[in-house]
Amino acid sequence: MKKHLTIRMVLFITALLILVGTESYLNVEIQLIIGKVIDALKKPEIFKYYLIVFMLISIVEIIAYLLMTLMQSITKIKIDSYVKKSVMKSMIRIRYQQMRKYDETEIRQMWLNDSADISSSTVTLLFQFIVEFVTGVIAVIQLFKISMMITLVVVSVMIGTSLLVHLVSTYSEKVTKSFRKVEAEIKRDFYNLFGFFRLQKIFENEKSLMQVLSDDGIRYVQSKTKFLMVSQFFRTFSRVLAAVLPVLVIVIGGGNGTNKLSVGQVAACITLVVTINAPIQDFNNLRVEWSTFKFKIDKLLNFNGLPKENYVDGKELQHISEIEFNNVGYTDGATKILESIDFRIKSGEKVAIVGASGSGKTTLVKVLSRLVAPTDGHVYINRVDISSYELQSLRNKIGFMTSTPFIENRTIDTLLVNHQEGQSLINRFRLQDNTLFHDLSETVSESTISGGQKKLYGLLDLLQTEHEILVFDELTTGLDWKTAQGVISELLKSSVGVIVITHENVLLEKFDKIIVMDNGRISQVGTPDEVIQKNSFFRKLVCGNES
Repeated sequence: MKKHLTIRMVLFITALLILVGTESYLNVEIQLIIGKVIDALKKPEIFKYYLIVFMLISIVEIIAYLLMTLMQSITKIKIDSYVKKSVMKSMIRIRYQQMRKYDETEIRQMWLNDSADISSSTVTLLFQFIVEFVTGVIAVIQLFKISMMITLVVVSVMIGTSLLVHLVSTYSEKVTKSFRKVEAEIKRDFYNLFGFFRLQKIFENEKSLMQVLSDDGIRYVQSKTKFLMVSQFFRTFSRVLAAVLPVLVIVIGGGNGTNKLSVGQVAACITLVVTINAPIQDFNNLRVEWSTFKFKIDKLLNFNGLPKENYVDGKELQHISEIEFNNVGYTDGATKILESIDFRIKSGEKVAIVGASGSGKTTLVKVLSRLVAPTDGHVYINRVDISSYELQSLRNKIGFMTSTPFIENRTIDTLLVNHQEGQSLINRFRLQDNTLFHDLSETVSESTISGGQKKLYGLLDLLQTEHEILVFDELTTGLDWKTAQGVISELLKSSVGVIVITHENVLLEKFDKIIVMDNGRISQVGTPDEVIQKNSFFRKLVCGNES
C-alpha cells in the first residue's frame, strides 16, 4: 500500500514539474513570438506564419495552464484532508488531561478554518511563485540571447535594489520604532480591551497558560507587522522597477551601435523584463503569507505533538457482561472529585445517574470511558481491570455522547451512514416532526440549530454505530417534554445497556437502576422504588416534576 502511494506521489510530482516547465517555457515563447509578429507586420507571409504559431502555442499554453490548475486544486484538497485527518486523530487520541488545555473554539478553529487556510493560500501562492520563478529563469536565458547588455543591466539593478531594500527595511530605525509602537498597542489591547482579567478568572489559576496566550499573540503580531513593513518596501520597489526597467530597455536597445534592436525585439525585451520582475514581487507576498501561516502550522504541529493514548496495546474486549466500580476515586490536583465509588451494572441494564451539579456524575462516566484514569480503586469489565483492555475495542463497545455534541457544518444526509437505516432511526425515535429533520439536504451548523437539536444530532450520530453500552450526558436537556419522553422510551426498549446522566424526571421510574451522586460519593443505589423511599434528593426530583 505504501509502495503504491509512493509511486503515485512520484508520478504526480513528475507530471506537475513537466506541466510547470511547459507552462513557463510556452509563456516566454509567446512573448518572443509577439516580438517577431511586430517585426513581421510589413511582411504578410511571415506575419501569417508567426500569427499561426502564436495561436497554436497559446492554445497549448492554455491547456497546460488548465491542467496545472486542476493539479493545484487536487493538491489543495489532499493537504486540507491530510491536515483535517491529523487534527481529528489527535482530537481522538490525545490524553484527556492534555486536551483540557484547549477550549472548544480553538479546536474548531484548527479543524474548520486553519486547515483550509493553510491548504488554500499557501498552495496557491507556492504554485504561482514556482511557475513565475521558472518562467523568470527561462526569460533571463532568452533575454540574454537577445541582448547580453540588457540582461546584465536588468539583473544587476534587480539584485542590487532588492538587497538595498532588504537592508533598509530590516535595519531602519523608523521600522523599529513603528514596530515597537504596534507591540505596545497589542499589549494594551490584550490586557484591557480583550479582558485579560476575565480570561484569567475563567482559567482560574492557569496563569502559565494565560502567559503563553499573551506571548503567542504578541509574537504573531510582531512577525506579521515586520513582514508587512518589509512587504511595503518591496511593493514600492517593484512598482519603481516596473516603471524604470522598460525605459532602460528602450534606452539600451534603441541606441545606435551593436546594442541596437528592432522594434519587435525591444517589445519582447520589455515583456521579458516584466516577467523577470514578477517572481521578485511574489516572493515578497510569499514571505508575508508564510509569516501568517507559519504561526498556524506551528500551532497544529504542537497540537498533534501532544502525548497520545495507547489505542492498540492490551486485550481485545469481545463482549461486556458486567461492569464493576470497586472503591474508585479520582483527584484532580488538590480537588477530590470522586471518592469510594462502588456499584455494578449488568449487560443490557438501563441506569440513570442523578445528583446535584458538581457531584461527579460526568467524571464517573469519563472514568468508565477511560477519558480519565481513576487515582484510587479499580474499574472492572468482566472481572478484568479496564486498563488491561485495548482502548479502541473498549470505546467501540461503549458509546459516549457528551452534553455538548460536536456539530460540523454538514447536511443530515451526509451524517447518515446508511440512508435507509438512518431514516428508520429518525422514525423510530419519532424525530421526523422536528424541523432539524424536515429537509435532510439542508446544511446545519453550530449557529443554526438549537441546544436541543444539537442533542438530537449527537443522538442520531451515536446510534448509527454498534455499541453494547450507550452513555449520555444530559441527553434530555433542551428537549421538549414529548420528544424527551419519546427518546428515553425508545432507549429503554433497546437491547443495549444505557447509562443516562440527568437532572430531569423523564421516565426515571422505568429505569432498572438509579445511582444518586452527592459531593463525589454515591449516596444511594437501587431500583427506582427503593431509591425514592430512602433518598430525599431523588424523591424531590420525581415528585417535584410530577407536581
